[in-house]
Amino acid sequence: SLSVLLEVNKKIGLLSPTDTLLTGVAEEAMRLLDVDNAGFRLLDGDELVVAGLAGSAPSTMLRPRIKVGESLAGKVVAEGLAVIGRLDSLPELLPEHMAADRQLGYTHFMGLPLRVGERIIGVLTFRARRAFSRRDQEVAEAFAGQAAVAIEHARLYREAAQQAERLRSLSRLSQLVSSSLDTDEVLAGIARAAAALMGVPVVSVWVAETESETLRARAFSDEPVGAAYPLRTIAFGQGPIGVVAVERETLSIPDVMSDSRLLAVAWWREHGLTSFLGVPIVLQDQLLGVLALCGRTPFRLGPDERELLESFVAQAAVAIRNAGLYAQTSQRLAQTRALLEVAEILNSTLEPRHMLKQVAQRIAQVCRVDRCSIERWEGDHVIPLMSQFADGRREPELWHAFQTMVDDLPRDIPIHAQAIETRRPVIVADASDTALIPRAWIEAFHNKSYMVVPLIRQEEVIGVMALDYTDRVTPFEPWQQDLGMAIGNQVALALENQRLYDLVQERLQEATVLLAVSQALSEPEGAGEALRRVAAEVGRTLGADMVGIYTLSSDKNSLLPSAGWHVPKPLLENFRARPFMLDSLPVLRQVWREGRAVWSGDVQNDPRIDKQAFETFGSHSVPRAWS
Repeated sequence: SLSVLLEVNKKIGLLSPTDTLLTGVAEEAMRLLDVDNAGFRLLDGDELVVAGLAGSAPSTMLRPRIKVGESLAGKVVAEGLAVIGRLDSLPELLPEHMAADRQLGYTHFMGLPLRVGERIIGVLTFRARRAFSRRDQEVAEAFAGQAAVAIEHARLYREAAQQAERLRSLSRLSQLVSSSLDTDEVLAGIARAAAALMGVPVVSVWVAETESETLRARAFSDEPVGAAYPLRTIAFGQGPIGVVAVERETLSIPDVMSDSRLLAVAWWREHGLTSFLGVPIVLQDQLLGVLALCGRTPFRLGPDERELLESFVAQAAVAIRNAGLYAQTSQRLAQTRALLEVAEILNSTLEPRHMLKQVAQRIAQVCRVDRCSIERWEGDHVIPLMSQFADGRREPELWHAFQTMVDDLPRDIPIHAQAIETRRPVIVADASDTALIPRAWIEAFHNKSYMVVPLIRQEEVIGVMALDYTDRVTPFEPWQQDLGMAIGNQVALALENQRLYDLVQERLQEATVLLAVSQALSEPEGAGEALRRVAAEVGRTLGADMVGIYTLSSDKNSLLPSAGWHVPKPLLENFRARPFMLDSLPVLRQVWREGRAVWSGDVQNDPRIDKQAFETFGSHSVPRAWS
């Protein structure tokens, strides 16, 4: 007996895996007691689980799990006392166990509790074809005590190994979370680690998108199984995962097939998954997502498992938060770059047409819209400046429509009036259902979604920048509004600078002409030559095809031709022979007296002008303007 116990102690010292160790202990106990049936059941919650069987025990201990208090082994654990006696006098024996015992000829049973201090951790049982003696019980109790020590050592060893592996896994995850900017990589690492350490077949991570109240699948522990899941987006409240998002509480479903909320039933059935555990990922009272565990048995979490699960949730929260911060930083950087690019284009040239063409296309690109259009307002007058598609394609008919369909006053267009009033971008999410934009615009320009950005300079709205989608309805995001407003301020400044530059150029041109005219008139040459030089300076400055200078006759009734510039030779005689009679041109007499300029864009059809005064010049050379 002593040698056997020493052999048991030697096995215990090796700290072998529990089941293998207990099988060896059971075999030694059988040999010492001279029986051929011994086995262990260990406590797991409120159940006893087969752990080490020797001899014919696999044929008599038929159920892998029994409840505490059930059958003879369950009674030993429930009462904490040894049970020894004839099998036919022990009524707690299960019918199938009794049948197996009779078939093998067993008549007697002995069960001993496994104690560690005050705790009972299992039971050691024997069956024999003879009665058990007092000595048998003493030897068996010694084995039970040794086995309890072995089990406790193995448990501590296993827990220490598990804890070490958990710490290593959490350390690796911490390094991954802190070192990687790839959110999908981090979340996939969390899902795989959770599946491995929690012993779960499939773990998935769903990230919340609060604005749309949806959850999007970002990682699965088993990629092929995850790829087969038919849903990539789930609404808040939809299915068990959506319920976790709404209630922000852990949800455990032992049998998902009996739950009416289950989604993708075929997927669960195909992969043999039957249980669900969902945990909300919350940071600073903000829902970031849901960690979902799919198992093949109901989830029973002890304190260690709960703590481990909380660690995974915390890691996922940090990863998702970091991803959000990184996305925000990247977006701000992209917006800053876009502003710098637009500002560079705006400052690259003072030639408005070239500058606006470049900047409108680039604005459409950085704001991720299909088209950008810019118009300036001067009082009640609307000036279409530019309209460009992001891809650079040209559609002249749309540009012509843009130039001809802006006759309405700015405040007569509801969306413009609202932009003027709020000094903020105004959005039309779906142009097919709005009263803010004229229906003619929508039909002509194929607007689907539309945003107007006011161009503000010195507290005054001097125009608008329109950003629109033309292919399909597309929601505008907050960053587009902010970026559009920032770019709009740059455009407004550039347009104002351009206006001031043009004004300076006009004044400079006027001063240059006046100086040239003054110099021509001060020359000592004849009056005729001086007037011809004046005509030439005026023609070049105004870009006229022909210039004529007339002087008042002595009777003050007509204007006589005195000098010309670029007058065609065939018209020279008519030019000299036909003065302008003031009586036949009342409008000319009036402005002559008032000392102001007058012009006409269509001399032939202008009712203020005597057509006979120009009939001899021929239609091809009729002056387009006069003063």
